[in-house]
Amino acid sequence: MKKFTVLLLMLFALSSFLNATTFTSAGSGDWSDGTTWDQGSVPGSNDDVVILPGHTIALDQDDKVRNLTIQSGGELIGNKKIELKDDLLVYGYMEVKEIIKADNIEVAVGGTLKVTDKIAEIKDDLVVYGYMEVGKIEKVDNINVAAGATLKVTDKLEEVKNTLTVSGLMEVKEIADVKHIDVKLGGTLTITDAGKELEIQKNGTLNVSGTLNVGKLKINDKATSVTIDGTLTVSDKLTNKKVSITGLGEVSANEYKDFNGNPGSLFGDGNPTNGVTYYGAPHWKEGLSSTDWNLSANWETGNVPSATISAVIRNTTGSSPIISTTGNNAKSLIIESGSLTIEAGAELTVAEDVINTVGNAGLIIQSDNTGSGSLIFASGTPAATVQCYVDAGAWHQVSSATDATNTSDFYETGNDSWLVNHTESTNAWTYIINTDSALSQNQGFDYWVTTARTVAFTGNLTATDQSPSLAYSGSASTQGWNLLGNPFSSAIDWDAGSWGTNISGTVYIWDAAFNGGDYRTWNGATGDLTDGIIPSGQGFFVQATSAGSFTIPEAARIHSAQSFYKSANDSEPTQYVRIQLDGNGYGNTVYVGFPENGTDGFDYKGDATKLYSSTESPQIFVVENEKELCINANAPLTVNGKTVPLYLVQVIEGDYTLTISDLEQLPGAAVLLEDLKTGVTHDFNQSAQYSFTASPDDNPARFNLHFTGTPNGIGDDYEMGSGINIYASQKTIYIRSTDEVANQPGMVYVYDLMGRMIAQKDLQKGELIQLTVNLNNSYAIVKVVKEGKIKTGKVFIK
Repeated sequence: MKKFTVLLLMLFALSSFLNATTFTSAGSGDWSDGTTWDQGSVPGSNDDVVILPGHTIALDQDDKVRNLTIQSGGELIGNKKIELKDDLLVYGYMEVKEIIKADNIEVAVGGTLKVTDKIAEIKDDLVVYGYMEVGKIEKVDNINVAAGATLKVTDKLEEVKNTLTVSGLMEVKEIADVKHIDVKLGGTLTITDAGKELEIQKNGTLNVSGTLNVGKLKINDKATSVTIDGTLTVSDKLTNKKVSITGLGEVSANEYKDFNGNPGSLFGDGNPTNGVTYYGAPHWKEGLSSTDWNLSANWETGNVPSATISAVIRNTTGSSPIISTTGNNAKSLIIESGSLTIEAGAELTVAEDVINTVGNAGLIIQSDNTGSGSLIFASGTPAATVQCYVDAGAWHQVSSATDATNTSDFYETGNDSWLVNHTESTNAWTYIINTDSALSQNQGFDYWVTTARTVAFTGNLTATDQSPSLAYSGSASTQGWNLLGNPFSSAIDWDAGSWGTNISGTVYIWDAAFNGGDYRTWNGATGDLTDGIIPSGQGFFVQATSAGSFTIPEAARIHSAQSFYKSANDSEPTQYVRIQLDGNGYGNTVYVGFPENGTDGFDYKGDATKLYSSTESPQIFVVENEKELCINANAPLTVNGKTVPLYLVQVIEGDYTLTISDLEQLPGAAVLLEDLKTGVTHDFNQSAQYSFTASPDDNPARFNLHFTGTPNGIGDDYEMGSGINIYASQKTIYIRSTDEVANQPGMVYVYDLMGRMIAQKDLQKGELIQLTVNLNNSYAIVKVVKEGKIKTGKVFIK
């Protein structure tokens, strides 16, 4: 019988649903007039009602419907009651005496709902995005007042069964019964009758990130938690027996009653003093003239923020804080008024989240010709203004650290400037002439100004991995070159975090002041990009090995004093030598090395494809497997040595120099430069510079670099001082001993540049020893051993 009854109820409900009719207003008129509706009759209790824009309906009788929707521009007005089986949606205007019942009520953005008497029951949710005014609400499950919305209850809110959430503005005379109250950041809840007490009941919670104003507040000793991250103002009495009030906010009360120590405490104080304001974290003081972030007297509580202490900037009526030093920290950062400025060269690390309700002007990261300010934070998307200083008269690769960059940010009245976009598929540069076009945060651009300026980017910052797409569609010589940008409010380290792997492993950054205009490179071990640091606001090239998403990791963020690349700074290579070409006012660089994991093929984060700086400047490079390289990683150097062809192109008639540096990275190795045009072999170990004349008709494969390893201990040079000299004439090697060394016996060993021993001889006592070797126009390495000491030398045999 029971199953049969349930089935009948289900069939009845289905029948009611199927019989429901939608009544749409046909024009303005009375509710009770059938001609007001498109159905020609008056809607009933099972019907849905829609009031269209421009129609004003007079509610001239109490009525009951299923659903009621008032569209934007529509109106329902009357001093009557209405009951809804389901939902009320107000996009336009509604003013009635009473709402008897509804499942859900929503007042949309731009909508207005006025109930002069009361709402008796809302079974589920009341959500306000627009404006709502009501005399009394007797029963509701949840209330949500959204940001920008207003809810005014002129009498009493009798029961909120679950949660009252306020992100906008809410005023109520009295709240009799509510379980959970959550006043969000930016929200304000005011109990207008100062004589009425608000109680946080058993198992209830109070969370205030915005503002709560109340006359009397009682915290039940069985309440679950009270967290004040915003402002709690109690004009009369705050009563609390056993609950620990925590948070980052501020609390003031005329009287603190029944605090009994821990856990009945206020921000850890178990006996607060009447009339005193207490702070859960350092708050920037009001009315200050000082701007020093690091001055303890400028903070309520007397504590400067740290990695374990949060910072709150709220109710600022005087100066705002400025950070001008490095090494600053905060656990979290909340900006609700005023601003925080991080000067060029200064830095701040926030261990948790950054919240800024002021907007772009609330957080300013400055930049000048010495560098930029730096902010690293764990979470949040705070609005900010991030500056980028750009020198005049040269191209710079730039990008934005905010998400709302526009081409208008780059163009300044009275300052000629050009913004250029790179296209991978054609390897073409295109001038961007639209001065009002949105730009991607992860994209890089080339930028030129005739007068130095500071570009200001505004929008939201990010603290999460970024995933720009890489294109891979160009021709063989230009395929895969993608111009990206640092998307963060700090520098990033190419060697930190988990980057995408669909690239060659090298980063390229244009520097107009390097080599007369050239790309700085870094492959994780060597290059001219200082330690692989990419400043905030810096664009950079990568070469894709396949199309798809690429990761710029948040874990790569780093505070760095490295300024925007516009001046030469050499890095410290590892197991690589640097060959610098100079001439005709330009320069170019190539690295050749023998890292531990190097191979004779293309090595990820070892080899780097050649990226030509211009068609005007001379270029040098290495060719490996028909690929032009600016960084060449080879297998580790052995006694068998290695010959690396060195190519020279785009030269004009004139004088040039090749200079080697970082030879100390290949200890014991000999490096010879063979000029195939002149037949000259130059010993870089003896002289770091080789001068020559070049012309456009020269064979590009003009040079060979000969590297030899450290054979049989050569390089373990325990010097004997000035007591022995090694030299050669024609095919004879001479070893001259002086002082007491002349009386010591020993051995001499001679090796060719491949590390093979070609001669050896016992040394007897005497001033001069001669040794003839069978070499032609080549270097030999001579090792003399006497009394456990070693002397090595390199001689040329004709």
